[in-house]
Amino acid sequence: MTVEIENDLFRSCNSASSVKELQRLLDDINLDGRHQLKLADPTILETTFYNSLSLLDQEILAGSFEISNNESIQTECFICKDGAKYCSEPKYSIDEGHVYLTSPVTVWVENSQNDSRFIKALMRHFCPEIPFDDWYFHGWLVFENSGGCSNAINAINEELNRFQGKTKMLRCFVLLDGDKTCPTDNVTKYDSFIGFCNQNGITCHVLTKRSMENYMPDAVFDEFRSNTTASWIDAYLYLSPEQKDFYNIAEGFNANIRDKQLRNQGHRGRIYMNPVVQQFYSSVSDINYDYLEQGLSISNFKAEFPKKFEQSPSVFATSLLQRTCHQANPNELYEIVNQIVKLF
Repeated sequence: MTVEIENDLFRSCNSASSVKELQRLLDDINLDGRHQLKLADPTILETTFYNSLSLLDQEILAGSFEISNNESIQTECFICKDGAKYCSEPKYSIDEGHVYLTSPVTVWVENSQNDSRFIKALMRHFCPEIPFDDWYFHGWLVFENSGGCSNAINAINEELNRFQGKTKMLRCFVLLDGDKTCPTDNVTKYDSFIGFCNQNGITCHVLTKRSMENYMPDAVFDEFRSNTTASWIDAYLYLSPEQKDFYNIAEGFNANIRDKQLRNQGHRGRIYMNPVVQQFYSSVSDINYDYLEQGLSISNFKAEFPKKFEQSPSVFATSLLQRTCHQANPNELYEIVNQIVKLF
């Protein structure tokens, strides 16, 4: 994150306490390269504060003027005297800046242990220049369970109470499953939560595909191949890219049977599916439909399947992009990474 400090804060920094506060803020900014300082006025180098710094800190401060000459680098966090009066605009007092810049980025997902593997894979493969593993190790990026959105709302409201309703202090990102059964499916269950996020300036991304599992590269499925899964895998790989986007890998076509009572009674087959979904999969042969009626048969699917995002040699930038190149937004994975990185 690019941080700019108001010039007057340097010029008015004369007391021992104010020097200490500003020094602490500079330490926060320079900590392990997580942030970069942008300064525009070279007369700062003539201030009492600058002369009180160590030679190393003086070099760091002097180097910050080079960043200001790059017009493409925009200020994302502005520290100023009257910063405390702003609620949503990214302007902060020195104390607020200290809290904000040292707080972790929180990514809300449905399951923090399993779904986080998808995010970690994206960060490593699409932004390799960032020391993501170090950031994760130091706790600068944390994953939390959204719990059907209720957990996220409660936790975010608690943060807002702590910061007196100042949404500028929130440093979080929300990733939601698309939950669509076909491209034209209208999913409304997240509407109120998305509205809550928009109201509080929180970036919320709804996946184009049904779930994170649907972004798994095709080659990975062969790693699950066995006598019991071979026919299912062959049938799945025969689906079109769009059909793979909305197929329920964990539960199969049975999850699309519109009447839960019929499903619980053991009724199977296309005729029990929503007509729109039925039409979307009409090109699937009867024999392949029979194989795909159930989901991929592996033990503890929800925990084991996502591990492949981190452990499989078949998961890399190109293979992940092959699962999105046909989408209306083929750059979706890049956008997710950029939305998270921006918060750092």
